Amino acid sequence: MGKRIVYMDLLTCFSALFVVFLHSTLTVFNFRTDASWFESLFIQSFFHWPVPVFFMLSGANLLGYRQRYSTRIFFNKRIKRVVIPFLIWSLIWLIYDFGRGIISNLSLKHVVNLFVYNGIQNNFWFFYAIIFIYICLPILSLLAKKENKKVVLFFILLCLLQNGVFHFLFGVFRHPVSPYFSFPVAGTYLSYVLTGWYLVNFPLKKMQRILIYIAGAASGGLMFAGTYYFSFADRRLNILFMDYNSLFTFFLSVSVFVLFQSINWDKIFSARMVRFITIMSSTSFGVYIIHRMIISEMNHYFNLNATSLYYMTLFPIFIYALSVLVVYLMKRTPVIKHIMP
Repeated sequence: MGKRIVYMDLLTCFSALFVVFLHSTLTVFNFRTDASWFESLFIQSFFHWPVPVFFMLSGANLLGYRQRYSTRIFFNKRIKRVVIPFLIWSLIWLIYDFGRGIISNLSLKHVVNLFVYNGIQNNFWFFYAIIFIYICLPILSLLAKKENKKVVLFFILLCLLQNGVFHFLFGVFRHPVSPYFSFPVAGTYLSYVLTGWYLVNFPLKKMQRILIYIAGAASGGLMFAGTYYFSFADRRLNILFMDYNSLFTFFLSVSVFVLFQSINWDKIFSARMVRFITIMSSTSFGVYIIHRMIISEMNHYFNLNATSLYYMTLFPIFIYALSVLVVYLMKRTPVIKHIMP
């Protein structure tokens, strides 16, 4: 892309960091009413934006790919950067879990079933989502032009209506979503991809940003309160408010993106610091891939208490730093560097 865009690199770094926070507060899935559960719910609620921000950054960076290279080159780049690492690391995780006794059946049928249904490493769901989004980008890229501003905005609204409003309302009234309430073009996560492109090409004005910040903060609070209310009623975690396609997650994520976008980071950071941030950003995809393995090993050897406040606040920072170091070294090691995006 030529000159690095500092706020995007920073967003990438912080998104990777808070993904580690989210995966260090998985105690939230074991509903309780003690202090540690509320602490984990707070982190999950107000820092639920990293993966949506990744989708937004993909849209911001890739929807205009036709201005830089052909569709063939676009797919070649995505295959090398995402598809091949995804396949290789799925195999590595499969072997790792077999060694730990988590997976005992390595028959071809079972392995294929695990792969098809994301049964190897559950946080790899992101790969499935982003790969199919990449397949759609050649079509979406034809739409994503400045003269189509209103059309893109309408597209975003359709996605929010289907994946946010309809799903939420049916969930509140405890009914499965009707298959008849569906727009054929309003795919899952497309709202984030298109919004990322939209915000880069049509930055919000000051008053619009303030409204987005208010909506983002309110969304975090409602996610916390709503998740507790419905979980208490169900006596188990209810993710209606925390769903990645919910309006609460959407506004929270957009508010973070807009906040980072609105700051003139070039005046804050020196050229050396910008280079450091660029290096950190380049490890983020790798951090997403390996951090769960590092967490698993730390828990195994040190028998850590996953419900302690230290585990949920300081431990993720250590895991992130260690993951960045490992990925950085791997990306500079012959042969191995080709499997690390």
